[in-house]
Amino acid sequence: MDWPIPFLAEEVWLRARRCLMIGLSEHDLVPSHSRYSDYMEVQNAKGEKLCRRFEHFLSDECLLHFCSERFLGPDNKRFSQRLPITLAFGYECGYLLCQLGGGSSNGEKIEQSADCAALFNLASVLFDSLIDRAGLVNQIQTLLPRDRLFHLWSEASAAEEFLGSPELKSPNNQDLRVFAEVLAAFFKCAHCLKEVNSATICWTELWDALDGAYSAQLASVKKELTYKEANDIGRKKSVAPFIIFSILSKLTNSDIQSTIETNLAREVGELIAGVDDLVDIESDLRLGNLNRVLPNAGLLGQTKDPRAILAEVLTKNRIEVIAKDVLTHFEAILVILERNPAPLHVRNRFVEWMSMYLIDWLR
Repeated sequence: MDWPIPFLAEEVWLRARRCLMIGLSEHDLVPSHSRYSDYMEVQNAKGEKLCRRFEHFLSDECLLHFCSERFLGPDNKRFSQRLPITLAFGYECGYLLCQLGGGSSNGEKIEQSADCAALFNLASVLFDSLIDRAGLVNQIQTLLPRDRLFHLWSEASAAEEFLGSPELKSPNNQDLRVFAEVLAAFFKCAHCLKEVNSATICWTELWDALDGAYSAQLASVKKELTYKEANDIGRKKSVAPFIIFSILSKLTNSDIQSTIETNLAREVGELIAGVDDLVDIESDLRLGNLNRVLPNAGLLGQTKDPRAILAEVLTKNRIEVIAKDVLTHFEAILVILERNPAPLHVRNRFVEWMSMYLIDWLR
């Protein structure tokens, strides 16, 4: 396939989206443009409301930096534009998992769990952005070694101690300071949920999930990865936040079901992993990031000719394989929801949430 690289990249972009849209259409999950626009407008408004509500978690100095164009450097524009949706996505997922899992009928407790999910989603996005930037991996590991993460989980008072860490006192570490304050806010919120439900097994599950997410994030920046290791790490990174959302939902009620929403969360994470690979093919190739669609994906620093890689993606139907995997996970989500005892309108709302955000990612 002797096409110029821009033509190959354009065809890859189009084919990835076409494959997913066709699959979603077969399940009647592609909304009209007006319905999609209305839904995302509501989500954006919900996210902006969360932004205002969460401002008090940041110190005045951090809030000023967080709102400035300096925050996250070259990633600032996209981050700022997507911030309301980032928060709304976590909140909505956490809220719906509470309802699907038979969580508390107390709306305040459900909202508290959803707030936790929104804060964790924001912390996860910040962590991902910071470790991808040169020179910050070591700073992150110094600020947040595994034993300090464990302390944040095990002790309610640890969040305030964490914010006093010497690593956060340097004026050059303002981005890290914002991340630390968001993470501390998440743990404070999670410990409040623990007071509602003191079930040891749920709290232990939360540590296991946090530890797994932390390990996968740090492992993703290693240079010497086999293809299988790279794929496993990519999946773990995508699945972990949804498992955490699921566990947070259990903390709203000691009698909450434990299996259905965990399986659902895992399927959603697997689906997101595939969608991320499909929509980020060109950027992952350019940056050397993990991606299952690309030949030798995950072998960071690969020197193979970009034209040859893109041509192989197209001629060997690698996009179609991952798209089929994504749709298989969507079908599994629909089966799990069909068996869920929650009211039909709650199950339908979850499907709507999932399909609307999928369309948003494909745009």
